[in-house]
Amino acid sequence: MTTAKMGDTVRVDYTGWFEDGEVFDTTADTGPLEFIMGDEEVFHGIENAIVGMSPGGKKTVTLDPDDAFGEYDKELIYEIDLDEFPEDFSAKVDDEIEIVINDDDFPAKVIEIKDETIVLDLNNPLAGQSFKFDIILTEIKA
Repeated sequence: MTTAKMGDTVRVDYTGWFEDGEVFDTTADTGPLEFIMGDEEVFHGIENAIVGMSPGGKKTVTLDPDDAFGEYDKELIYEIDLDEFPEDFSAKVDDEIEIVINDDDFPAKVIEIKDETIVLDLNNPLAGQSFKFDIILTEIKA
């Protein structure tokens, strides 16, 4: 029987959930996810779990922060002068906004608004969290 290896194109169904059991992502409504193993389209921990699986195989894998969205990094908190934003800029605490740094767009969460500055968190909202994934390998494409 054929087993998955790096370089293979595979299709998987998965459900990802937080440690408290809340589901945050699933292919249940969209159908299997197709990707090339080793192309860094999914977390390494998921690819590593799929290596050696045969179609129809099922696994549950736990990803620590380092294997997913990374640890929460306090150095990704920035305080920026409000005059750096357009005059019509308006935001409130907990808003998700896009900022441009060196011509690259970054999502940021507003964590505080002061008289002359705004404090933004550029960490991924899921940084610092562990996750579990149920994975079903549905197909290895030739």
